[in-house]
Amino acid sequence: MTFEKQLIQKNFYKNFGTQNELQEHPILRLANLLLQPEEELDESSIRFAQGEVYFENNDYETAIFKWTKVNNELKDWATKNIADAYFEQKIYSVAEETYKSIKPESPTLKSEIFLQLFSLFGEQNKNGLADQVIKEAVKFNPDYPSVTNFAREFYEEQEDFKSAIELAVNESIRTEELSWYRTLTSYIRNGWTIEWAPTYFVETLISLARVDYTQFEEMVEALWNSYEQEEVYISWLDTFNQTLFQINVETGMEWGILPSLYENTYLTLIEGRYLVEDIKEMLPNFLANWLRITDGKSAIFAATSTLAWNEQFPSSLESTLVNDAQELYQHIQNSPNNIEELKFLYVSLLDWAMRQNVDLNDSFMNTNKNADQYLVDSKNIINLLIETRIEKENELLSLKEWNEVLDQNLNSQLHTLKDREMDHIQKISNAYSDMKVEIMYELKLGIPGILRECQAMVKEDSDFSTILEDINHEMNVRIHRYLEETILPKLNASLLQWIGNSGVILDSTQEFIIEICHSINEYMREERLVLEGDMKLLEDWRRDVDRMTSLVQLEEIDILIQSSPSQFILKSTGGLFGLFSKASQVAQYQKHIDGINYDEVSSTIISKFFLQYEMFEKSLQRDILLFLRSPYHYLHELVDETRNSIHQYSTTLGEMKSNPELFFDPINFYSVRVIQQELIRNKN
Repeated sequence: MTFEKQLIQKNFYKNFGTQNELQEHPILRLANLLLQPEEELDESSIRFAQGEVYFENNDYETAIFKWTKVNNELKDWATKNIADAYFEQKIYSVAEETYKSIKPESPTLKSEIFLQLFSLFGEQNKNGLADQVIKEAVKFNPDYPSVTNFAREFYEEQEDFKSAIELAVNESIRTEELSWYRTLTSYIRNGWTIEWAPTYFVETLISLARVDYTQFEEMVEALWNSYEQEEVYISWLDTFNQTLFQINVETGMEWGILPSLYENTYLTLIEGRYLVEDIKEMLPNFLANWLRITDGKSAIFAATSTLAWNEQFPSSLESTLVNDAQELYQHIQNSPNNIEELKFLYVSLLDWAMRQNVDLNDSFMNTNKNADQYLVDSKNIINLLIETRIEKENELLSLKEWNEVLDQNLNSQLHTLKDREMDHIQKISNAYSDMKVEIMYELKLGIPGILRECQAMVKEDSDFSTILEDINHEMNVRIHRYLEETILPKLNASLLQWIGNSGVILDSTQEFIIEICHSINEYMREERLVLEGDMKLLEDWRRDVDRMTSLVQLEEIDILIQSSPSQFILKSTGGLFGLFSKASQVAQYQKHIDGINYDEVSSTIISKFFLQYEMFEKSLQRDILLFLRSPYHYLHELVDETRNSIHQYSTTLGEMKSNPELFFDPINFYSVRVIQQELIRNKN
């Protein structure tokens, strides 16, 4: 047992005494040693040994006391043992402080302190500190017994996969021990390394290839499977194939796992999951390595895969690689019967073509064929797919352009129709306004004369006490009669003539609408549009005119008082007129009635009379707009439909032109597979 191992195990005390003396109790033996002459004593060493004995017998206080007396080269170990004693007594804070107070020169002691602190922190569930100290221990001396195993177990318990992986990788490379490679492989299989970049494991793989090819293949397979469903899968394949070039593979070496990995992966790469752009940079190295490691069983697949890819993508592979594949292909004597592979490929291609909406005749739908017919029909379907794609692009472009012309036509017609609509609103409204103004002017001239004629009602035999009320009533009667017998007939005739003239204008618009329909339908080659203006509008106007001109709805107004308040003076001073003759009274009343300014009362009568006509006028623009509401609705509906079609065609065309690989890459892959199966078939 080495000296430091004795110190670690606290067996240093066994160095004191002969074989016979060792039979004595160590406490007695060590006590007797202290009785020797002083010049022969190594008191510190004996005190150190005594501390070990007391520690062994769980007398920690005495052990601590003994170790505090050590002042020789064992002092640091004694201090460490004191900390151990506090640790055993669960006086953790003092133990930690004591461990950390030591500044050891011995690497072994330093590692032991790291491990004791690790245990101390673990006992207190201070996992963060435990993690920190075990990392320091590994960094300081990874070769120290059990330190890396303690670290591995701790990381696994804490599910600290990052630290566990880093430890396994570093120790694999450092020690090249198979146990660490196997540990790392188990981590990979557990899925712990998925988030790690493939390049992280390159050095590990290179070192493992120097140690054991079987374990190398197992780790490669584990990494391969872990990355297969991840975004970095292609990156992994690229990284591994570059790595494999760095490994000196012995000629003729038989691989157990790699050949099938390459074959299955190649089929996955070209079955449609990836685009050509995704794999084209990686594939040359992939194929080159496949040719290097292939066995007799998969040689035909490695060779034909390379040759088929080169035929479909000329100049994408180095000539030396193609020559190697050609040489291997020529040396193959027999190839497997690939009728089932041909059928599987054909059915897959047929299904994809149907999903692309390719029109296939019944002969293609028969999936029971001979090998040669599978090859012929597979090529025919591929050609048909390409032709259909070109036809579809041309058709979409033609439909897009056709709809754009239709949209321009519709837009032009709508603008013209809107211009006509605005013109009609102005013409019809102005005509109505002119007619109304003319009638109002006639009323403005006629009403005052009618009112002044009422002065003739004042006679000598009139009742002057009620003369104003009587004349006011008669004025209202005569105005009402004038409106009803003179104005309404004239107004009715004018309005009917206005409606007739408006009808002519609207008829011209209806003819224009018919021309629009004919033009659009002719372009669309179908009777898509049948548009009509709402001609019921004229009937509605006639009905409104009949209603408005059938009678006069005018309340009696106080004309005399409203026209001249001085009339009240006449009435209130009637007693004064009694002093004059009847003739004088009549003259006074007639003079006042004739001299009144009837402009204001005329305006009031005209305003009240024309109230409903004003309301009718305000609705004219709305009515004319309603006339074209239905044509506008259907035209705008067709515009929306046309523009939606343009958008759909443009979007589809844009996708087809901006991402042609989404269609042509699957076709390229199918072509590669057909070429490969044909090469295999030719070897049968």
